[in-house]
Amino acid sequence: MGRNGFLEGKVLTVEVDIISQITERYSALRDAEKKVADLITDDIHSAANASITELAQQANVSEATITRFAKAVGCINVRDLKIKLAQSLAVGQRFIIEPPDQTSHQGIYESIKQALDINRA
Repeated sequence: MGRNGFLEGKVLTVEVDIISQITERYSALRDAEKKVADLITDDIHSAANASITELAQQANVSEATITRFAKAVGCINVRDLKIKLAQSLAVGQRFIIEPPDQTSHQGIYESIKQALDINRA
C-alpha cells in the first residue's frame, strides 16, 4: 500500500454479477441474443443447468448464438456464463435463506449496497 492507503501500481477490478451485465448490455445485443437474454432472465435456474443445445432449442437460436451471447455479456465462453449464472443463484439464495444481520458492520454494509444497487438499476 502507498502512503495514502491505496494500492500503487495495482488495477482493482469489480466483478459485476452476470444478471446486471445482461441487463446493462441488453440494448446492444443482436435480436437472436436478446432471445437468449430473455430466456435466461426468465428462469436463471433452468438456464444455469441447461446444456448449450438445450439453451439453443429453448431460445430458438443456434448454438453459435449462445456462444456469441456469452461473449457479448463479458464471459469467456458458455461454461463461464453457466458458472456465473450458478454463482448469481447461490448469492441470491444466501440472502433469501439467510438474511444478513442488520446490526453488524457487514449487515449495515450489505443493506447500503442493496439500496445503492436498486437505485442504480
